[in-house]
Amino acid sequence: MDSIANLPAKPGAFLNKSVTEIQLPALYQAARTAIEKCCEIDECKEWADKAAALKAYAAMRDDAALRNYADRIHLRSVRQMGLLLKQIEPQQGGDRGNSATGGRPPVGSRKAAAEAAGLSEHQRKTALRVANVPESEFTRHAESETAPTVTALAAQGTAKGPQSAPRPPVCEQLGRFADYCERTDPIEVAQSITARDAATVSENLEVIALWLETFRSVFANADAAPSSHASQPA
Repeated sequence: MDSIANLPAKPGAFLNKSVTEIQLPALYQAARTAIEKCCEIDECKEWADKAAALKAYAAMRDDAALRNYADRIHLRSVRQMGLLLKQIEPQQGGDRGNSATGGRPPVGSRKAAAEAAGLSEHQRKTALRVANVPESEFTRHAESETAPTVTALAAQGTAKGPQSAPRPPVCEQLGRFADYCERTDPIEVAQSITARDAATVSENLEVIALWLETFRSVFANADAAPSSHASQPA
């Protein structure tokens, strides 16, 4: 696509970039526009028949179809990113940059392609892991009544040794939080907090910051830390 050349080269560059500035499939763009209008205009509010409006609101409240469709589109996009990245062979010795490349991954490498598409390292590895899930398994999960999270599917696509121990629950919880952070602008979230919730949010932030600081310190120095970072082709 012509738009590939215009994609940002910095990981996370899409965070504050409008999706409308990127070339998207026509059907996807039409769906976004329709949902945006649906959010802006409350048709039922103007209905003279209030009983009918009440029934409509109740039906929309219980209708999970839009959310499920959105989840499936999200899962499919992550998987397709991984499949496209897998078509690019990883560089010999990995995609790490050196003095000759100014610290950036070599041009034409898998990591460089991911960065050119605006993907962070976490997003790149997640996409590759989701792409590792067999097609039949992915379809079964994605088309289920309640689609799994990207984190759950990525866990299935992570290479496991024959004697691998069960993954600790914290792995999925941290993965969910990482997914949220990748997709959410912290500035917008901070600005959305009202005075009513400010004190509670501040207390929660202190607890979270202390927990993460302690966890990261212990994790970095634990004897088992090196073995916990399973290698993933870049």
